[in-house]
Amino acid sequence: MSHPNRAETPLNPAQDDRKQERHAFQKQAATALLADAGGGAPSARQEEWRKSDARAFDPGKQGTEITQSESNADDAGLAEITQAFSGALSFTINEAGGLNPAEAGLAGAGVNVGSLFDDGALQQEAARLCETVAAPYAQTLRMLNAARAECGYVIEFAPNAQVKAPVLLNKALNKNQKDDFTRNVIIAKAGSNATVIDLRGAGSGSAQNDVIEIFAEDGATLTFAIFADGAAKNLTRYRSVIAKTGRDTRLNLIIFEAGGRPARYEIHTEMTGAGAEFSSYVVSYPQAGAKVDFCQTVTHNATHCRSFQNYRTLTGEGGGAAVQSKTIVTKNGQKTDASQSLRALTVGKENDYFAKPELEIYADDVKCAHGSAVGKPDEAALFYMRSRGISEEEARYLLTEAFLFADIEESGLLNEAVIDALKQNFRRGFSGKNTVKKGM
Repeated sequence: MSHPNRAETPLNPAQDDRKQERHAFQKQAATALLADAGGGAPSARQEEWRKSDARAFDPGKQGTEITQSESNADDAGLAEITQAFSGALSFTINEAGGLNPAEAGLAGAGVNVGSLFDDGALQQEAARLCETVAAPYAQTLRMLNAARAECGYVIEFAPNAQVKAPVLLNKALNKNQKDDFTRNVIIAKAGSNATVIDLRGAGSGSAQNDVIEIFAEDGATLTFAIFADGAAKNLTRYRSVIAKTGRDTRLNLIIFEAGGRPARYEIHTEMTGAGAEFSSYVVSYPQAGAKVDFCQTVTHNATHCRSFQNYRTLTGEGGGAAVQSKTIVTKNGQKTDASQSLRALTVGKENDYFAKPELEIYADDVKCAHGSAVGKPDEAALFYMRSRGISEEEARYLLTEAFLFADIEESGLLNEAVIDALKQNFRRGFSGKNTVKKGM
């Protein structure tokens, strides 16, 4: 693995040629497997895609490039969030796919950052993916990523490293490319404690396809957050987050998604060590005419593990969201404690919300619960607030803000400054009576 502060030994021409050959071979192998899997986009006949517009993710589909004003609005929204992370350790994936470490203190903090292509990890990762595909139709978009990815990062936290400052990463998209494919790996070594924040701008392409793989070893604590603006109304966004946890790990996943046309997340977590805990907090508010889909699976494959899946969704007029959340408890998952909470608030007319919480249990000593609810803002609460001199739009905003942000605030995973920045972005995009405007 390469190190941001360590001089690299230049490859001689022969070594460089072999590296390029391996890179080309990896892409050919992934492309071939993609073709064997049927190619193209998944089908709505498949259960996890039946509420999604699979045609929007067709690899052969040519989308509409977003406008410069949309790109600027997207960047402005994320810039405010960036400023809220005072003292963060940061780096950027540049347009050429390399890394630009912005902080010289990464190594001293126990953080090792490298390019996924430079150190050959992508080849190993792609091979591992090819070997473990169990359902090719569900892996098609991830295989497309393996075939087309040109850049990505590896972040490794040293054993027992206590990284107090969050690691903040930005992706500088190539303004000349049509689509963007990035493959990333995060490794939290045993006993480490860290937070990683992934900020993604819109660039000028028509599609984003990201795969993020997380490995949390025994005793590690890791919080991983994704903040995605929604100013780019024509951007198709697909993200796959795959995580594995060891014994006594604490893994937290946070997602704020303002909605694309469409946006889809596939989240798969396998708890393989006893005593592990996993929590996910997902806040989404798709724009008018936009659709956001989440397909999440948490597998308990060890004893005394806990998981919590929390979704808070706001659908404005013409907006839509689908949440499919499943907890699987294998026969090894005795003493499991798992819960799911899927709630949505709808405003305006002609919006669409679909929720499907599921439990699949093969152990006999577990505590599992799931629930889903959808409704509109409380008219009695609105009347009370208006009787106290608060305008109707402000009252609706306050009720909606409390609904979306209360749980993540209570969790304590994000500091007050970051929460305030997210609220300000959401406020600018909020139209209380009917819809959620463009942007966050």
